[in-house]
Amino acid sequence: MSLKRDDIFLLGLTILIGVLTGLIAIGLHDLLKIIQKLAYGYVDGQFLVLSRSVPIWRRVVSVSLGGLLAALAWYLLQKKQPLVSIKGQLKQATLGKRPSFFQHLTHALTQILLVGMGGPVGKEVAPRELGALISGQLTSRFQLSTEKRELMIASAAAAGLSAVYQTPIASFFFLFEGMKAKKNWSSVQLGVLMILVATYTARLGIAPKPTYQVTQLTNSSSTWLLALVLGLCLPPFGLIFRNLVQKMEQERIKKVSILWWLPLSMILVAFASIFFPEILGNGRDTVQAAFLGLSWPYALSLLIVKGSLVLLALKAGAYGGTLTPGFAMGSLMGLLIGLLFFSWLPNLSLAEASIIGAGTFLSVSMATPLTAIFLTMTFTGQTFLTLPPVFLSVGLAYVITKIINNKKIRR
Repeated sequence: MSLKRDDIFLLGLTILIGVLTGLIAIGLHDLLKIIQKLAYGYVDGQFLVLSRSVPIWRRVVSVSLGGLLAALAWYLLQKKQPLVSIKGQLKQATLGKRPSFFQHLTHALTQILLVGMGGPVGKEVAPRELGALISGQLTSRFQLSTEKRELMIASAAAAGLSAVYQTPIASFFFLFEGMKAKKNWSSVQLGVLMILVATYTARLGIAPKPTYQVTQLTNSSSTWLLALVLGLCLPPFGLIFRNLVQKMEQERIKKVSILWWLPLSMILVAFASIFFPEILGNGRDTVQAAFLGLSWPYALSLLIVKGSLVLLALKAGAYGGTLTPGFAMGSLMGLLIGLLFFSWLPNLSLAEASIIGAGTFLSVSMATPLTAIFLTMTFTGQTFLTLPPVFLSVGLAYVITKIINNKKIRR
Protein backbone atom coordinates (compact mmCIF):
# COMPACT_ATOMS: atom_id res chain seq x y z
CA MET A 1 0.00 0.00 0.00
CA SER A 2 1.59 3.27 -1.13
CA LEU A 3 1.88 6.22 1.20
CA LYS A 4 0.08 9.43 0.36
CA ARG A 5 1.95 12.71 0.10
CA ASP A 6 0.42 13.98 3.36
CA ASP A 7 1.46 10.78 5.14
CA ILE A 8 5.06 11.14 3.96
CA PHE A 9 5.13 14.77 5.11
CA LEU A 10 3.75 13.81 8.54
CA LEU A 11 6.30 11.01 8.81
CA GLY A 12 9.14 13.39 8.00
CA LEU A 13 7.86 15.99 10.47
CA THR A 14 7.60 13.34 13.19
CA ILE A 15 11.22 12.33 12.62
CA LEU A 16 12.36 15.98 12.59
CA ILE A 17 10.61 16.73 15.90
CA GLY A 18 12.06 13.55 17.38
CA VAL A 19 15.60 14.57 16.36
CA LEU A 20 15.17 18.10 17.73
CA THR A 21 13.72 16.77 21.00
CA GLY A 22 16.69 14.41 21.38
CA LEU A 23 19.13 17.24 20.77
CA ILE A 24 17.28 19.41 23.30
CA ALA A 25 17.64 16.64 25.88
CA ILE A 26 21.39 16.51 25.26
CA GLY A 27 21.64 20.28 25.63
CA LEU A 28 19.72 20.32 28.91
CA HIS A 29 21.69 17.31 30.19
CA ASP A 30 25.01 19.03 29.46
CA LEU A 31 23.79 22.34 30.87
CA LEU A 32 22.88 20.61 34.12
CA LYS A 33 26.38 19.16 34.32
CA ILE A 34 27.96 22.56 33.75
CA ILE A 35 25.82 24.21 36.44
CA GLN A 36 26.56 21.41 38.93
CA LYS A 37 30.27 21.65 38.18
CA LEU A 38 30.29 25.41 38.77
CA ALA A 39 28.11 25.21 41.88
CA TYR A 40 29.51 22.12 43.59
CA GLY A 41 32.55 20.98 41.66
CA TYR A 42 30.90 17.67 40.66
CA VAL A 43 28.92 16.34 37.72
CA ASP A 44 25.72 14.33 37.52
CA GLY A 45 26.36 10.65 38.28
CA GLN A 46 28.75 10.87 41.24
CA PHE A 47 26.32 9.55 43.85
CA LEU A 48 26.24 10.99 47.34
CA VAL A 49 29.21 13.26 46.62
CA LEU A 50 27.40 16.13 48.34
CA SER A 51 27.41 14.35 51.68
CA ARG A 52 31.05 13.32 51.43
CA SER A 53 33.09 16.11 49.90
CA VAL A 54 31.21 19.37 49.32
CA PRO A 55 31.72 21.94 52.11
CA ILE A 56 28.62 23.18 53.93
CA TRP A 57 29.25 26.81 52.99
CA ARG A 58 29.31 25.91 49.30
CA ARG A 59 25.97 24.12 49.55
CA VAL A 60 24.34 27.04 51.34
CA VAL A 61 25.69 29.66 48.93
CA SER A 62 24.84 27.66 45.79
CA VAL A 63 21.25 26.80 46.73
CA SER A 64 20.53 30.30 48.01
CA LEU A 65 21.95 31.93 44.88
CA GLY A 66 19.99 29.49 42.72
CA GLY A 67 16.78 30.49 44.47
CA LEU A 68 17.48 34.19 43.97
CA LEU A 69 18.29 33.84 40.26
CA ALA A 70 15.29 31.58 39.60
CA ALA A 71 12.93 33.93 41.46
CA LEU A 72 14.08 36.90 39.40
CA ALA A 73 13.76 34.96 36.13
CA TRP A 74 10.28 33.60 36.86
CA TYR A 75 9.03 36.98 38.08
CA LEU A 76 10.12 38.67 34.84
CA LEU A 77 8.83 35.80 32.67
CA GLN A 78 5.35 35.97 34.21
CA LYS A 79 5.10 39.73 34.58
CA LYS A 80 3.22 40.36 31.33
CA GLN A 81 1.72 36.98 30.43
CA PRO A 82 1.39 33.64 32.22
CA LEU A 83 3.50 30.61 31.48
CA VAL A 84 1.76 27.81 29.60
CA SER A 85 2.07 24.20 30.73
CA ILE A 86 2.05 21.25 28.34
CA LYS A 87 -1.66 20.77 29.01
CA GLY A 88 -2.07 24.48 28.31
CA GLN A 89 -0.25 24.03 25.00
CA LEU A 90 -2.67 21.25 24.09
CA LYS A 91 -5.62 23.54 24.85
CA GLN A 92 -4.08 26.35 22.81
CA ALA A 93 -3.64 23.96 19.90
CA THR A 94 -7.41 23.57 19.69
CA LEU A 95 -7.68 27.37 19.40
CA GLY A 96 -4.94 27.63 16.79
CA LYS A 97 -2.62 29.47 19.19
CA ARG A 98 0.94 28.84 20.35
CA PRO A 99 2.89 30.11 23.37
CA SER A 100 5.83 32.51 23.20
CA PHE A 101 8.92 30.53 22.20
CA PHE A 102 11.60 32.58 23.99
CA GLN A 103 9.51 32.98 27.15
CA HIS A 104 9.13 29.22 27.51
CA LEU A 105 12.68 28.44 26.43
CA THR A 106 13.93 30.67 29.26
CA HIS A 107 11.39 29.05 31.58
CA ALA A 108 12.82 25.58 30.87
CA LEU A 109 16.41 26.77 31.29
CA THR A 110 15.49 28.32 34.65
CA GLN A 111 14.18 24.95 35.84
CA ILE A 112 17.52 23.34 34.97
CA LEU A 113 19.37 26.19 36.71
CA LEU A 114 17.44 25.68 39.95
CA VAL A 115 17.86 21.88 39.95
CA GLY A 116 21.55 22.14 39.09
CA MET A 117 22.15 24.52 41.99
CA GLY A 118 20.37 22.23 44.43
CA GLY A 119 16.65 23.02 44.20
CA PRO A 120 14.60 20.01 45.37
CA VAL A 121 12.32 19.66 42.32
CA GLY A 122 12.71 17.34 39.32
CA LYS A 123 14.39 18.10 36.01
CA GLU A 124 12.13 16.06 33.71
CA VAL A 125 9.54 18.75 32.99
CA ALA A 126 12.00 20.97 31.08
CA PRO A 127 12.75 18.54 28.20
CA ARG A 128 9.08 17.57 28.04
CA GLU A 129 7.99 21.22 27.81
CA LEU A 130 10.61 22.12 25.22
CA GLY A 131 9.79 19.08 23.11
CA ALA A 132 6.11 20.03 23.20
CA LEU A 133 7.00 23.68 22.48
CA ILE A 134 9.06 22.81 19.37
CA SER A 135 6.34 20.46 18.19
CA GLY A 136 3.63 23.08 18.69
CA GLN A 137 5.63 25.72 16.81
CA LEU A 138 6.32 23.48 13.81
CA THR A 139 2.88 21.91 13.53
CA SER A 140 1.31 25.36 13.74
CA ARG A 141 3.51 26.76 11.00
CA PHE A 142 2.73 23.82 8.73
CA GLN A 143 -0.97 24.20 9.57
CA LEU A 144 -1.67 20.66 10.69
CA SER A 145 -5.17 19.79 11.82
CA THR A 146 -6.05 20.32 15.47
CA GLU A 147 -6.14 16.56 16.10
CA LYS A 148 -2.71 16.02 14.56
CA ARG A 149 -1.24 19.02 16.44
CA GLU A 150 -2.48 17.64 19.75
CA LEU A 151 -1.01 14.23 18.99
CA MET A 152 2.35 15.65 17.93
CA ILE A 153 2.60 17.88 21.01
CA ALA A 154 1.73 15.00 23.34
CA SER A 155 4.18 12.68 21.55
CA ALA A 156 6.96 15.27 21.80
CA ALA A 157 6.38 15.62 25.54
CA ALA A 158 6.65 11.84 25.95
CA ALA A 159 9.71 11.83 23.68
CA GLY A 160 11.36 14.48 25.86
CA LEU A 161 10.92 12.26 28.90
CA SER A 162 12.37 9.29 27.04
CA ALA A 163 15.30 11.23 25.65
CA VAL A 164 16.52 12.63 28.95
CA TYR A 165 16.06 9.41 30.94
CA GLN A 166 16.46 6.87 28.09
CA THR A 167 13.12 5.25 28.91
CA PRO A 168 11.32 4.48 25.61
CA ILE A 169 8.96 1.79 26.96
CA ALA A 170 7.89 3.88 29.97
CA SER A 171 7.49 6.96 27.77
CA PHE A 172 5.25 5.08 25.34
CA PHE A 173 2.87 4.31 28.20
CA PHE A 174 3.27 7.89 29.49
CA LEU A 175 1.94 9.13 26.14
CA PHE A 176 -1.41 7.54 26.95
CA GLU A 177 -1.42 7.59 30.76
CA GLY A 178 0.17 10.97 31.41
CA MET A 179 -0.53 12.91 28.20
CA LYS A 180 -3.95 11.31 27.61
CA ALA A 181 -3.34 10.77 23.90
CA LYS A 182 -6.19 9.15 22.04
CA LYS A 183 -5.83 5.38 21.89
CA ASN A 184 -5.76 4.72 18.16
CA TRP A 185 -3.37 3.30 15.58
CA SER A 186 -2.16 6.75 14.48
CA SER A 187 -1.14 7.62 18.06
CA VAL A 188 0.77 4.36 18.40
CA GLN A 189 2.60 4.76 15.09
CA LEU A 190 3.60 8.42 15.41
CA GLY A 191 4.19 8.18 19.17
CA VAL A 192 6.51 5.18 18.91
CA LEU A 193 8.42 6.70 16.00
CA MET A 194 8.97 10.06 17.69
CA ILE A 195 9.93 8.49 21.02
CA LEU A 196 12.45 6.13 19.40
CA VAL A 197 13.98 8.85 17.22
CA ALA A 198 14.36 11.19 20.22
CA THR A 199 15.77 8.42 22.42
CA TYR A 200 18.41 7.29 19.93
CA THR A 201 19.31 10.85 18.97
CA ALA A 202 19.87 11.68 22.65
CA ARG A 203 22.25 8.73 22.92
CA LEU A 204 24.79 10.88 21.10
CA GLY A 205 25.27 12.59 24.46
CA ILE A 206 23.33 10.60 27.09
CA ALA A 207 24.41 7.06 27.94
CA PRO A 208 21.60 4.46 28.06
CA LYS A 209 22.48 2.99 31.44
CA PRO A 210 20.66 2.53 34.78
CA THR A 211 20.38 5.69 36.84
CA TYR A 212 20.96 3.87 40.14
CA GLN A 213 23.41 1.24 41.31
CA VAL A 214 21.26 -1.38 42.98
CA THR A 215 20.61 -5.11 43.19
CA GLN A 216 18.28 -7.13 40.97
CA LEU A 217 14.90 -8.10 42.39
CA THR A 218 14.42 -11.76 43.23
CA ASN A 219 11.40 -14.06 43.30
CA SER A 220 11.86 -15.09 46.93
CA SER A 221 8.85 -15.41 49.22
CA SER A 222 9.99 -12.38 51.24
CA THR A 223 10.09 -10.25 48.06
CA TRP A 224 6.54 -11.24 47.13
CA LEU A 225 5.39 -10.52 50.68
CA LEU A 226 7.01 -7.10 50.48
CA ALA A 227 5.26 -6.41 47.18
CA LEU A 228 1.93 -7.35 48.73
CA VAL A 229 2.42 -5.15 51.80
CA LEU A 230 3.72 -2.15 49.87
CA GLY A 231 0.91 -2.35 47.33
CA LEU A 232 -1.60 -2.23 50.18
CA CYS A 233 0.10 0.39 52.35
CA LEU A 234 1.52 3.04 50.01
CA PRO A 235 -1.54 4.24 47.98
CA PRO A 236 -2.92 6.59 50.69
CA PHE A 237 0.48 8.29 51.03
CA GLY A 238 0.90 8.57 47.25
CA LEU A 239 -2.55 10.15 46.95
CA ILE A 240 -1.84 12.61 49.74
CA PHE A 241 1.40 13.67 48.07
CA ARG A 242 -0.31 13.97 44.67
CA ASN A 243 -3.12 16.11 46.09
CA LEU A 244 -0.70 18.34 47.98
CA VAL A 245 1.42 18.85 44.86
CA GLN A 246 -1.67 19.87 42.89
CA LYS A 247 -2.72 22.24 45.66
CA MET A 248 0.72 23.87 45.86
CA GLU A 249 0.85 24.27 42.07
CA GLN A 250 -2.59 25.88 42.03
CA GLU A 251 -1.56 28.28 44.80
CA ARG A 252 1.93 28.89 43.40
CA ILE A 253 3.20 32.43 44.02
CA LYS A 254 3.72 34.22 40.70
CA LYS A 255 3.64 37.94 41.42
CA VAL A 256 6.23 40.19 42.99
CA SER A 257 6.26 38.27 46.29
CA ILE A 258 8.07 35.44 44.49
CA LEU A 259 11.18 37.64 44.77
CA TRP A 260 11.41 36.94 48.49
CA TRP A 261 9.38 33.76 49.03
CA LEU A 262 11.34 31.57 46.59
CA PRO A 263 14.80 32.71 47.80
CA LEU A 264 13.66 32.21 51.41
CA SER A 265 12.45 28.67 50.62
CA MET A 266 15.80 27.87 48.99
CA ILE A 267 17.67 29.27 52.00
CA LEU A 268 15.65 26.85 54.12
CA VAL A 269 16.63 24.04 51.73
CA ALA A 270 20.26 25.11 52.03
CA PHE A 271 20.27 25.00 55.83
CA ALA A 272 18.34 21.71 55.89
CA SER A 273 21.08 20.27 53.66
CA ILE A 274 23.56 20.80 56.51
CA PHE A 275 21.86 17.89 58.28
CA PHE A 276 20.41 16.11 55.22
CA PRO A 277 22.75 16.74 52.26
CA GLU A 278 20.90 14.14 50.14
CA ILE A 279 17.88 16.45 49.75
CA LEU A 280 19.68 18.71 47.29
CA GLY A 281 18.72 18.37 43.65
CA ASN A 282 15.97 16.33 42.09
CA GLY A 283 16.12 13.43 44.54
CA ARG A 284 18.74 11.27 42.86
CA ASP A 285 21.07 11.21 45.86
CA THR A 286 18.12 10.48 48.15
CA VAL A 287 17.18 7.41 46.11
CA GLN A 288 20.75 6.10 45.99
CA ALA A 289 21.10 6.59 49.74
CA ALA A 290 17.89 4.61 50.33
CA PHE A 291 19.10 1.81 48.06
CA LEU A 292 22.39 1.61 49.96
CA GLY A 293 20.56 1.55 53.30
CA LEU A 294 19.84 4.06 56.09
CA SER A 295 18.86 3.86 59.74
CA TRP A 296 15.12 4.23 60.31
CA PRO A 297 15.36 7.56 62.23
CA TYR A 298 17.43 9.12 59.44
CA ALA A 299 15.26 7.64 56.68
CA LEU A 300 12.07 8.89 58.33
CA SER A 301 13.51 12.36 58.91
CA LEU A 302 14.82 12.52 55.34
CA LEU A 303 11.40 11.50 54.00
CA ILE A 304 9.59 14.24 55.95
CA VAL A 305 12.16 16.92 55.12
CA LYS A 306 12.40 16.07 51.40
CA GLY A 307 8.63 15.94 50.91
CA SER A 308 8.05 19.15 52.83
CA LEU A 309 10.70 21.08 50.95
CA VAL A 310 9.44 19.94 47.53
CA LEU A 311 5.96 21.20 48.43
CA LEU A 312 7.34 24.42 49.88
CA ALA A 313 9.38 25.10 46.74
CA LEU A 314 6.34 24.62 44.49
CA LYS A 315 4.22 26.89 46.68
CA ALA A 316 6.96 29.55 46.81
CA GLY A 317 7.02 29.84 43.02
CA ALA A 318 9.33 27.13 41.70
CA TYR A 319 8.51 25.09 38.62
CA GLY A 320 9.76 21.57 38.08
CA GLY A 321 8.88 17.92 38.11
CA THR A 322 7.85 15.61 40.92
CA LEU A 323 8.83 12.36 39.19
CA THR A 324 12.25 11.89 40.79
CA PRO A 325 11.19 13.44 44.13
CA GLY A 326 8.23 11.02 44.16
CA PHE A 327 10.53 8.12 43.31
CA ALA A 328 12.81 9.22 46.16
CA MET A 329 9.96 9.38 48.68
CA GLY A 330 8.74 5.95 47.60
CA SER A 331 12.20 4.46 48.01
CA LEU A 332 12.39 5.81 51.56
CA MET A 333 8.91 4.50 52.41
CA GLY A 334 9.81 1.11 51.00
CA LEU A 335 12.96 1.09 53.12
CA LEU A 336 11.06 2.06 56.27
CA ILE A 337 8.44 -0.66 55.79
CA GLY A 338 11.23 -3.13 55.01
CA LEU A 339 12.93 -2.20 58.29
CA LEU A 340 9.68 -2.94 60.16
CA PHE A 341 9.63 -6.46 58.75
CA PHE A 342 13.38 -7.08 59.01
CA SER A 343 13.30 -8.46 62.57
CA TRP A 344 10.79 -11.14 61.47
CA LEU A 345 12.31 -11.78 58.05
CA PRO A 346 16.11 -11.62 58.43
CA ASN A 347 16.63 -12.67 54.79
CA LEU A 348 14.65 -9.68 53.58
CA SER A 349 16.48 -7.38 51.16
CA LEU A 350 16.06 -3.73 52.16
CA ALA A 351 17.26 -2.64 48.72
CA GLU A 352 14.42 -4.64 47.15
CA ALA A 353 11.97 -2.99 49.53
CA SER A 354 13.21 0.42 48.37
CA ILE A 355 12.94 -0.50 44.67
CA ILE A 356 9.38 -1.80 44.94
CA GLY A 357 8.37 1.10 47.19
CA ALA A 358 9.75 3.64 44.73
CA GLY A 359 7.81 2.24 41.79
CA THR A 360 4.61 1.76 43.76
CA PHE A 361 4.55 5.25 45.28
CA LEU A 362 5.39 6.79 41.90
CA SER A 363 2.55 4.91 40.21
CA VAL A 364 0.06 6.52 42.59
CA SER A 365 1.58 10.00 42.84
CA MET A 366 1.73 10.33 39.03
CA ALA A 367 -1.43 8.26 38.35
CA THR A 368 0.55 6.33 35.72
CA PRO A 369 0.91 2.68 36.78
CA LEU A 370 2.47 1.21 33.64
CA THR A 371 4.75 4.21 33.21
CA ALA A 372 5.96 3.81 36.80
CA ILE A 373 6.67 0.09 36.37
CA PHE A 374 8.90 0.61 33.35
CA LEU A 375 10.56 3.72 34.79
CA THR A 376 11.50 1.55 37.76
CA MET A 377 12.82 -1.07 35.38
CA THR A 378 15.02 1.41 33.49
CA PHE A 379 16.15 3.47 36.49
CA THR A 380 17.29 0.44 38.48
CA GLY A 381 18.46 -1.82 35.66
CA GLN A 382 15.85 -4.52 36.23
CA THR A 383 14.92 -7.07 33.55
CA PHE A 384 11.49 -8.24 32.45
CA LEU A 385 12.07 -11.41 34.48
CA THR A 386 12.68 -9.48 37.72
CA LEU A 387 9.69 -7.13 37.32
CA PRO A 388 6.78 -9.38 38.50
CA PRO A 389 6.95 -8.21 42.16
CA VAL A 390 6.70 -4.61 40.97
CA PHE A 391 3.73 -5.53 38.78
CA LEU A 392 2.01 -7.09 41.80
CA SER A 393 2.64 -4.12 44.06
CA VAL A 394 1.64 -1.50 41.47
CA GLY A 395 -1.42 -3.53 40.48
CA LEU A 396 -2.60 -3.72 44.08
CA ALA A 397 -1.90 0.00 44.52
CA TYR A 398 -3.98 0.73 41.41
CA VAL A 399 -6.95 -1.20 42.84
CA ILE A 400 -6.64 0.44 46.27
CA THR A 401 -6.39 3.88 44.66
CA LYS A 402 -9.54 3.25 42.64
CA ILE A 403 -11.40 2.19 45.80
CA ILE A 404 -10.28 5.30 47.70
CA ASN A 405 -11.18 7.63 44.82
CA ASN A 406 -14.61 6.00 44.38
CA LYS A 407 -15.36 6.48 48.08
CA LYS A 408 -14.46 10.17 47.78
CA ILE A 409 -16.77 10.59 44.78
CA ARG A 410 -19.68 8.96 46.63
CA ARG A 411 -19.22 11.31 49.56
